[in-house]
Amino acid sequence: MYRLFYLVVLLVPVIEAGEVIDAIHERAYLRCGVSTGFTGFSSIDEHGQWIGFDVDFCRALSAALFNDPSRVEFVPLTNKDRFLSLNKGHIDVLSRVTSWNFKRDTSLGVVFSAISFYDGQSVMVDAASNIQTLADLDQKSVCLITGSTTERNLFERVDQMGLSIEPVIFTTASAMMRAYQLNRCDAITTDRVSLEIIQQEITTPDRQHRVLDEYIAKEPLAVAVGRQDMDWLLLTRWVMYVMIIAEEWGINQMNVNEWFDSDALPNSQRRFLNGGGYHELQAMGLKPGWVKQVIELVGNYSDVFQRNFKPLGIKRDLNRLWVDGGLLYAPPFE
Repeated sequence: MYRLFYLVVLLVPVIEAGEVIDAIHERAYLRCGVSTGFTGFSSIDEHGQWIGFDVDFCRALSAALFNDPSRVEFVPLTNKDRFLSLNKGHIDVLSRVTSWNFKRDTSLGVVFSAISFYDGQSVMVDAASNIQTLADLDQKSVCLITGSTTERNLFERVDQMGLSIEPVIFTTASAMMRAYQLNRCDAITTDRVSLEIIQQEITTPDRQHRVLDEYIAKEPLAVAVGRQDMDWLLLTRWVMYVMIIAEEWGINQMNVNEWFDSDALPNSQRRFLNGGGYHELQAMGLKPGWVKQVIELVGNYSDVFQRNFKPLGIKRDLNRLWVDGGLLYAPPFE
C-alpha cells in the first residue's frame, strides 16, 4: 500500500508558473495597455490617477498577484500600436476597449482571454440633423478611428446598403470627438456605450446629440495577452470570471470579509474565495486567498461596472448577468 502511494506521488508533475507571470513577479509590477483616454473605460482623473473599467481589471490582476491593486504601470496605446506593443512584450496585458474577432485571434500573435464588456457599434449625429437612420448617411461625412474594427464594419455596411460616405479618419478618440464638435463631420461612429458617454460630455444647451437605434455590428470587448504563456492567459481569464461568479453569489466588496469569516460558509464558496487548490495556485503564481483579495480590493463585476459607469448614466443592458436576462456568463469555478 505504501509503495503504491509513493509511486503515485512521483507521477504527479511539478507545476510552475509561466514566463510572463515569472517576469511580472520579478519586476514586482504589472504592465497594462490601456486607451489614450476614453471616459468610463480608461482616463486620468484630476489627481493624475488612472481610472475606469479597463483600468480596474488591471488593478484586479495586481490584487490577485500581489495582494495590492496599485502595482500596475499603465501604458496608453493607440489602435495602431496596441497589438504591436503586446507582441513585443512592452506590456503584459491589453485591457483597452478592444473587440475580439477571428482575424485578430488567429493572425496577430495575440490571444483573447475573456469578454469583459458586450457592446455594439452605432452612430451618433447632431439631434437637429435630418439623419434618422443609417440610410441617411449617404453623401455624409463620418468621423472614425483608424485601425479599429469600427472602420472596417462601417465600410462593409455602407457598401452593402449601396451608400457613399466621406470618412474622416483619426488615430485617437479625443481627436475624433473634437473634430465632430467642430462640425468637421456629420456623424461619428464607435461602440454604442462610448457614444453614449461622448454624448453626455459634449452636449450643451444649444446643441443636442442623438445615437441612432440601429447597430452596425456587434462589438465584444475583450482582454488580450501574448501567446507565449498559457498560465498567464488562464490567470487573466479567471480573474474576470471570478468577478462575475462573485456577483452571481452575492459576494461583493462590502461583504466579502463577512462571507469569508462566516463559520456557516459552504465549502464550495470557501474554496472559491481561497482561489483553488495547490496545483492551480502554483500554475498561476498565486497564493491562497487570491479571489478574496480581488473582490476585497477591487470588487466583483457589478462593483466595477457601477463605480465607473453609473455616474455616467450607463445601464447594464447586455452586461447584466445571464440570470437577469443579460449575456454575462462565467464557467463554474468547480
